[in-house]
Amino acid sequence: MKALILDSETSGIISIIYTQSKLYKNDIYLIQKIEDVNEKLMHLKAIYFVRPTKENINFIRMEISNPHFKEYHLYFTNELTEAAIAELAEVDTSDRIKTLQEVYLDYYAVGRNIFSLKIPSTIGLIKRRDNWDDTDKKAINRISEGLISVIMSLRILPQIKYIN
Repeated sequence: MKALILDSETSGIISIIYTQSKLYKNDIYLIQKIEDVNEKLMHLKAIYFVRPTKENINFIRMEISNPHFKEYHLYFTNELTEAAIAELAEVDTSDRIKTLQEVYLDYYAVGRNIFSLKIPSTIGLIKRRDNWDDTDKKAINRISEGLISVIMSLRILPQIKYIN
């Protein structure tokens, strides 16, 4: 029996791909948000499918330090930094982490040939490119992370053309 732990972004990604009945057929009996993990369920294996953000890494570090599950299988939707891997290894003193993988699925697969990053219009970003605030920079980072994820999952080598 397994528990699927998601963040707010990956819960939307999974809901497009899988129905709850498909998840149940794969022995997933509990679906929970990463910030809501608080009950000890030592008979379950935890499958974390989350974005590799600092917040999520911190949640997982706290969880591994005080485990609620029998074992942990960690899947990140994009590239994980070496520092984050080292942080997770450091807190896993009882060898509960059984899997640590990057799965390039940091986007919403809306259809066979279409995806979304669920980011509001970026036209304003282009107009004020010389004066970006922190929110703008986060949006730009999210766009680049999402595009890298799409490119990696499709295994394509893009040709990027830019005119300034």
